[in-house]
Amino acid sequence: RGDAQRPGPTEPSLSPLFKDKDWPSAGPDQLVVKPNMTVVFRTRFQLDAARQAKMKGGRLYLSRVIDKGVVYVNGWKVGENNLYRETTEFRLNGLLRVGENVIAVVVTTGGRSGTMAKECRIAP
Repeated sequence: RGDAQRPGPTEPSLSPLFKDKDWPSAGPDQLVVKPNMTVVFRTRFQLDAARQAKMKGGRLYLSRVIDKGVVYVNGWKVGENNLYRETTEFRLNGLLRVGENVIAVVVTTGGRSGTMAKECRIAP
């Protein structure tokens, strides 16, 4: 799986099996993270077999995260997006599967407010 790393057992919210149905939704106006906080943003999406096959060498693009964003796909760490980097590209190395997939971004701020990315997209 290339550069991807599994999260440790103390990070259950990063697992694709984590039950997040009771979490509140975050709209575009709710992407600000207060100072000195860590927040996990998650999204789920489905892929059929044809789309999954096209995405084997896929990439995930994440726009700027302030201060730091650590990105997980289906429980595998694919990389980080640090302060002020406009858009970061992550290789997915076959991590996407047929059926449900989960992207989790852990946003950590320092002494000032931060933001979650306004755009997260996947392309072949």
